[in-house]
Amino acid sequence: MFSHTRSHYHTWTTFIACELNQMTLEQEVVATGKSKTTCFHMRHKLYAAIGAHIRNTLLKGIVKMDSTFTGINLKGMKAKNMPRISKVRGKSKTDANHKHKRGINSHKVCIVTAVDEWDTMLLEIAGNGAESTEKYQKYIERFDEDCTIVSDGKQAILEFASNNQFQKDTIRPKPNQKNYASQNGNSLGEVNQLHQEFKQMIKHYHGVSIRHLQHYKMDPVKRTPEKTTDVGKTGFCITESFSFGKLFSWKDGITMGKNYFTDEQVRELEKNPYVISVTTKSVNYSEDFKELFLKDYNAGMTPINIFKKYGFDPYILGKERRKSFIKRIKMESQRLDGFKDMRKENSGRSKTKDMTPDEIIERLQHQNHVLRQENDFLKRVRSINRRQLSKMQKNKP
Repeated sequence: MFSHTRSHYHTWTTFIACELNQMTLEQEVVATGKSKTTCFHMRHKLYAAIGAHIRNTLLKGIVKMDSTFTGINLKGMKAKNMPRISKVRGKSKTDANHKHKRGINSHKVCIVTAVDEWDTMLLEIAGNGAESTEKYQKYIERFDEDCTIVSDGKQAILEFASNNQFQKDTIRPKPNQKNYASQNGNSLGEVNQLHQEFKQMIKHYHGVSIRHLQHYKMDPVKRTPEKTTDVGKTGFCITESFSFGKLFSWKDGITMGKNYFTDEQVRELEKNPYVISVTTKSVNYSEDFKELFLKDYNAGMTPINIFKKYGFDPYILGKERRKSFIKRIKMESQRLDGFKDMRKENSGRSKTKDMTPDEIIERLQHQNHVLRQENDFLKRVRSINRRQLSKMQKNKP
């Protein structure tokens, strides 16, 4: 979120505080001293970073699923880029050519929603019209293999769970029933609360354009009384499932967002016999583990199950590390040296210990030639600058 930014990190912390208090762009302009356009872009960079962080976390355990719908909003789109002719505003106002459609239709946007028992969220735009199995299947990578899907019995969700061999816990409503829950006591209260907050957010911003809706759904503020941390006296709070400290850290300036290991996770990874070394940023695996992993991977095992088999917690490693590891071992398996670590032999400066005197002299002469060329270039630049300055002084009135 800090790429190509010229704002100081104090400006960013002030801006994030404004977003947590759901201030308008005009109020953020006063608080940060930036323009309205800059605050608008900062808002979307912040929400995009939060979305990337959330999408890197799998839904595990008991996952409660449902969908919500909102109308297509083309606010801010120019007339020439409109996919259809503009409608007359107001529900009661219709014309003969463009009547409002009833129910869930192609003018509605389907938003797939899911919350697991650790408050990890899935909130994605799946397409237009009613929900379907295909729309849920788009986000299969966000689900752990051992999920239990809690739903209200909609056919699309039941088919999605059956196709992916997930356990199902269906809520069967009965006449004169007040509290809707499954036989195991699971309900869709968290999902319904999320839908309500989403619609309140749209109302707060007086409607959100469809092209920006995906970012606005990653609003960091969530007004839930449970599992929250208060922020001031405003009544707004942040869910424990998201921490800005995981997204970025301030250390003598700006540090880009990355999934760093904690000290406890580093100590846990060091105990694994297949780990050579580990830092807060990376893990160096042994050659034996790479060979075993590739063998099981070619046999059809999933990467998550392979990591679990050899004592790793795949969720601590993260999705991106797992993907890059698979890509790396595939490349290394094609090398002549195999999985041998060649970084010590192929990195750093060339050694001079075993060089002959003639080779050392030749190398020093080459370095001297390169330094002379650099020095000549700098002299020319300084000369050009002096000429330009003298011309500017002569042209002054």
